[in-house]
Amino acid sequence: MGAATIADFKTANPVKEIMGHAIDFNSFGVWNRQGWLIDADGEHELFPTTDAEWLQGEIAALALAELSNSLLLPGRPKDDKRAWVDYAHALYDAGLTARESAAKKDKQAFFDAGGEIYNACTRCHNRYVIGDTPGPIGAGVGPGTVVV
Repeated sequence: MGAATIADFKTANPVKEIMGHAIDFNSFGVWNRQGWLIDADGEHELFPTTDAEWLQGEIAALALAELSNSLLLPGRPKDDKRAWVDYAHALYDAGLTARESAAKKDKQAFFDAGGEIYNACTRCHNRYVIGDTPGPIGAGVGPGTVVV
Protein backbone atom coordinates (compact mmCIF):
# COMPACT_ATOMS: atom_id res chain seq x y z
CA MET A 1 0.00 0.00 0.00
CA GLY A 2 0.98 3.60 -0.17
CA ALA A 3 2.20 5.89 -2.88
CA ALA A 4 4.02 4.64 -5.96
CA THR A 5 7.79 4.61 -5.82
CA ILE A 6 10.45 4.42 -8.54
CA ALA A 7 10.48 0.65 -8.07
CA ASP A 8 6.80 0.48 -9.06
CA PHE A 9 7.35 1.72 -12.63
CA LYS A 10 7.38 -0.90 -15.34
CA THR A 11 9.66 0.20 -18.15
CA ALA A 12 10.37 -2.91 -20.23
CA ASN A 13 9.38 -1.21 -23.49
CA PRO A 14 12.35 0.40 -25.22
CA VAL A 15 12.20 4.10 -26.10
CA LYS A 16 12.21 3.23 -29.83
CA GLU A 17 8.96 1.29 -29.37
CA ILE A 18 7.33 4.08 -27.35
CA MET A 19 8.32 6.57 -30.04
CA GLY A 20 7.11 4.44 -32.93
CA HIS A 21 3.88 3.21 -31.42
CA ALA A 22 2.71 5.96 -29.11
CA ILE A 23 4.49 9.29 -29.56
CA ASP A 24 4.55 9.17 -33.37
CA PHE A 25 0.93 7.99 -33.46
CA ASN A 26 -0.27 10.92 -31.36
CA SER A 27 1.99 13.45 -33.11
CA PHE A 28 0.37 12.49 -36.39
CA GLY A 29 -2.99 12.64 -34.63
CA VAL A 30 -2.28 16.37 -34.30
CA TRP A 31 -0.45 17.01 -37.59
CA ASN A 32 -3.01 15.19 -39.76
CA ARG A 33 -5.68 17.58 -38.47
CA GLN A 34 -3.97 20.81 -39.41
CA GLY A 35 -2.67 22.77 -42.34
CA TRP A 36 -3.60 22.99 -45.97
CA LEU A 37 -3.33 20.73 -48.98
CA ILE A 38 -2.88 22.30 -52.39
CA ASP A 39 -3.60 20.16 -55.41
CA ALA A 40 -5.01 20.50 -58.93
CA ASP A 41 -8.45 21.23 -57.45
CA GLY A 42 -7.19 24.11 -55.30
CA GLU A 43 -6.49 24.63 -51.63
CA HIS A 44 -8.12 22.40 -49.01
CA GLU A 45 -8.00 22.91 -45.24
CA LEU A 46 -7.14 19.87 -43.14
CA PHE A 47 -8.41 21.38 -39.89
CA PRO A 48 -11.28 19.73 -38.05
CA THR A 49 -14.76 20.84 -39.07
CA THR A 50 -16.85 19.19 -36.35
CA ASP A 51 -16.72 19.15 -32.56
CA ALA A 52 -15.87 15.45 -32.67
CA GLU A 53 -12.89 16.07 -34.99
CA TRP A 54 -11.59 18.88 -32.78
CA LEU A 55 -11.94 16.56 -29.79
CA GLN A 56 -9.79 13.96 -31.57
CA GLY A 57 -7.09 16.62 -32.00
CA GLU A 58 -7.38 17.49 -28.31
CA ILE A 59 -7.10 13.83 -27.30
CA ALA A 60 -4.00 13.25 -29.45
CA ALA A 61 -2.32 16.40 -28.13
CA LEU A 62 -3.02 15.58 -24.48
CA ALA A 63 -1.83 12.00 -24.95
CA LEU A 64 1.35 13.30 -26.56
CA ALA A 65 2.00 15.66 -23.66
CA GLU A 66 1.53 12.91 -21.10
CA LEU A 67 3.60 10.43 -23.10
CA SER A 68 6.52 12.85 -22.94
CA ASN A 69 6.68 12.10 -19.21
CA SER A 70 7.19 8.42 -19.99
CA LEU A 71 10.50 9.38 -21.61
CA LEU A 72 11.75 10.48 -18.18
CA LEU A 73 11.12 7.20 -16.36
CA PRO A 74 14.14 5.32 -14.99
CA GLY A 75 16.25 3.73 -17.70
CA ARG A 76 14.72 5.76 -20.52
CA PRO A 77 16.92 8.89 -20.80
CA LYS A 78 19.68 8.33 -23.36
CA ASP A 79 22.35 9.97 -21.21
CA ASP A 80 22.77 11.91 -18.00
CA LYS A 81 22.67 15.29 -19.72
CA ARG A 82 19.87 17.72 -18.93
CA ALA A 83 19.07 18.02 -22.65
CA TRP A 84 16.96 14.84 -22.64
CA VAL A 85 14.76 16.27 -19.88
CA ASP A 86 14.53 19.64 -21.63
CA TYR A 87 13.45 18.01 -24.90
CA ALA A 88 10.79 15.96 -23.11
CA HIS A 89 9.54 19.10 -21.38
CA ALA A 90 9.43 20.99 -24.71
CA LEU A 91 7.28 18.19 -26.13
CA TYR A 92 5.02 18.31 -23.07
CA ASP A 93 4.57 22.08 -23.36
CA ALA A 94 3.88 21.90 -27.11
CA GLY A 95 1.37 19.09 -26.58
CA LEU A 96 -0.52 21.10 -23.98
CA THR A 97 -0.51 24.17 -26.22
CA ALA A 98 -1.95 22.06 -29.05
CA ARG A 99 -4.60 20.65 -26.71
CA GLU A 100 -5.62 24.10 -25.49
CA SER A 101 -5.81 25.53 -29.01
CA ALA A 102 -7.84 22.53 -30.24
CA ALA A 103 -10.24 23.01 -27.32
CA LYS A 104 -10.70 26.63 -28.46
CA LYS A 105 -10.94 25.55 -32.11
CA ASP A 106 -8.23 28.11 -32.88
CA LYS A 107 -6.83 26.98 -36.23
CA GLN A 108 -3.77 29.25 -36.27
CA ALA A 109 -2.77 28.46 -32.68
CA PHE A 110 -3.31 24.75 -33.32
CA PHE A 111 -1.15 24.95 -36.44
CA ASP A 112 1.57 26.88 -34.58
CA ALA A 113 1.52 24.29 -31.77
CA GLY A 114 2.04 21.59 -34.40
CA GLY A 115 5.19 23.47 -35.40
CA GLU A 116 6.32 23.51 -31.77
CA ILE A 117 5.79 19.75 -31.57
CA TYR A 118 7.80 19.29 -34.76
CA ASN A 119 10.63 21.46 -33.45
CA ALA A 120 10.75 19.61 -30.12
CA CYS A 121 10.93 16.26 -31.92
CA THR A 122 13.48 17.40 -34.48
CA ARG A 123 15.87 18.92 -31.95
CA CYS A 124 15.84 15.75 -29.87
CA HIS A 125 16.25 13.53 -32.93
CA ASN A 126 19.13 15.68 -34.18
CA ARG A 127 21.00 15.02 -30.97
CA TYR A 128 20.03 11.46 -30.10
CA VAL A 129 19.21 9.82 -33.43
CA ILE A 130 21.38 11.67 -35.96
CA GLY A 131 24.07 12.71 -33.48
CA ASP A 132 24.34 16.36 -34.51
CA THR A 133 24.31 19.15 -32.00
CA PRO A 134 20.94 20.89 -32.30
CA GLY A 135 20.22 24.53 -31.71
CA PRO A 136 18.96 25.88 -28.41
CA ILE A 137 15.84 24.43 -26.88
CA GLY A 138 12.88 26.75 -27.17
CA ALA A 139 14.51 29.05 -29.73
CA GLY A 140 12.04 31.66 -30.93
CA VAL A 141 11.35 30.37 -34.42
CA GLY A 142 8.19 30.10 -36.46
CA PRO A 143 6.11 26.98 -37.08
CA GLY A 144 7.85 24.32 -39.10
CA THR A 145 11.25 26.01 -38.66
CA VAL A 146 14.00 23.79 -37.37
CA VAL A 147 17.00 25.25 -35.60
CA VAL A 148 20.12 23.11 -36.01
